[in-house]
Amino acid sequence: MAVAALNVPDAEDLRAVDIDPAGELESSNHLLDDHAALMRSYEENGYLLLRGVLDLGSVERARDEMLAVAVRHGLVEPGDKDAHWTGKSAAPVKQESPEFAGISRRLMEHPHKRRG
Repeated sequence: MAVAALNVPDAEDLRAVDIDPAGELESSNHLLDDHAALMRSYEENGYLLLRGVLDLGSVERARDEMLAVAVRHGLVEPGDKDAHWTGKSAAPVKQESPEFAGISRRLMEHPHKRRG
């Protein structure tokens, strides 16, 4: 089964300080075969939670690459796998920056999907 890529370039960026969790996130796995339902869920909830869809090794590689960028900017300490924020401003580092370019895209385009 092929799942269409989720591309929402006009989506509003969220600020972590504005997020007030009111409960557990809801899995969207049951919607994987219905692209329209996935999009509706994203519009209604502001997120999609897909458990066990991406290969853990691929996700870990992407995480390590993103943490390396955060370390270069002093946002986390080298070797801190829990990624505790150092308190330094992240303003100069944007997800769209050349440093992050390709990390998420590679994960989404070549996820080595685990589905069963």
